[in-house]
Amino acid sequence: MTGILLKYLARVALIPNNEATEPSNTFATPDDEMIARARIILKANEADDNLEASGPKKRTEWTKVDNVRLFELLTSVFGGSFA
Repeated sequence: MTGILLKYLARVALIPNNEATEPSNTFATPDDEMIARARIILKANEADDNLEASGPKKRTEWTKVDNVRLFELLTSVFGGSFA
């Protein structure tokens, strides 16, 4: 796991904003900044227009690991009832 709150996986924007256009003082807490800046998509694939449909091959390795951990947590809470 990355140490970043798993909340970053539910972020609407798959590509984080540039730090130059969104300074650190924009965020209420350091955790909020980490969530907003965490990379989900590999930098090389940022220009892809269909990221959502591309699946895991364009995600960072840490995002894949964190997705597994998130699924494990959800399964333990909801008992695998994802119908």
